[in-house]
Amino acid sequence: MSAAASDTRTAERNPVTSTTSPTVSPLSTATDTAANSGTGSRDSGLAVILAPVGDALRALIRRDPAAISTLRALAADGRITAVLLGAESLQAESAQTESLQTESRQGDVAHTESRQGDVAHTDPSALAAVLARAVPGLGVIVTTSSTNDHPYNFARRSLTLDHLTGARAGVLFAAGDPHEAERIRVVRELWNSYPVSSIVGDRGTGVFAVLDNVRDIAHVGDHYSVAGALNTPSSRQGEPVSLLFSADGSGAGTVDIVLVGDVSQIPADTAGSLYYLLSSVVDDAASTASTTPGQLAGRVLTVANLDDTATLETSVPATSPATSPAAGAALAPHATLRESLGLAERSIDLSARPLTFEGTK
Repeated sequence: MSAAASDTRTAERNPVTSTTSPTVSPLSTATDTAANSGTGSRDSGLAVILAPVGDALRALIRRDPAAISTLRALAADGRITAVLLGAESLQAESAQTESLQTESRQGDVAHTESRQGDVAHTDPSALAAVLARAVPGLGVIVTTSSTNDHPYNFARRSLTLDHLTGARAGVLFAAGDPHEAERIRVVRELWNSYPVSSIVGDRGTGVFAVLDNVRDIAHVGDHYSVAGALNTPSSRQGEPVSLLFSADGSGAGTVDIVLVGDVSQIPADTAGSLYYLLSSVVDDAASTASTTPGQLAGRVLTVANLDDTATLETSVPATSPATSPAAGAALAPHATLRESLGLAERSIDLSARPLTFEGTK
């Protein structure tokens, strides 16, 4: 058996800025001075990921022009960096959180759960590809289930989505499965098994790719046995951004971002991952006033109605690129999702693993 792979990250990239002007928004484009100066109740420096559920998600599935226009406006104003698709899968696991309990009492979540057939069982990857085309520059994050989605299939599908979006894709894992840590590792190793640098495309020599760095992951674990390698090249951003929904705040270091339902679940030592808070746009508990500086890096906001622009405007204040590097990166057409979220590149060294194509060395 080959040696274990090592996990390495490069230095954080400089934020990407844009010289183009944002498109006109139906939402207010005025900058929230109090929020941007750090004196408001909400910290506008936090990255915001929008998670459409219920009627909001149905509108996007139908490609409703008004819903698409709202997303474009939110992205252009620097209000959101990405959308999370498949958030319904979190509702059962996060039912204990105050934010989603509030939304459920108002009828949004209950409405969604009563009509799961047309939303919860829709493959989020297909909708993500559509939205990435409809809203250029917007990041797309899809959920994955360990019960019906094999790591190899999901790794290939999510990496394909990353290429289609110009390296602006991410994935959300759920910590409910005892084998999820192993699954995350397998997916990440598969993402790195076929380095994009292997592709040379030399017409003069007729060489498409140098295969010396394509490696089997040769994983044999408690729950999965995967040979590899993946037949899809690695991402321009190193790996798609990885998130983990964790009921107790555990999981730092296994993914880029740990998603929690309450700030009390964030551990004292957050080394290895950033922490985001899951809440609702209609829940005032989304305020970050109780967090300490550096403790919380962003928010994932569920929204059941994209027509309610007044609530969206209040919950997600506009951010100027001059005061928030992430907002500038979100407007740049060639910025990766990692750059927009201020994340370092991430990869796994598989050089000690077996070569996929024998006889290349």
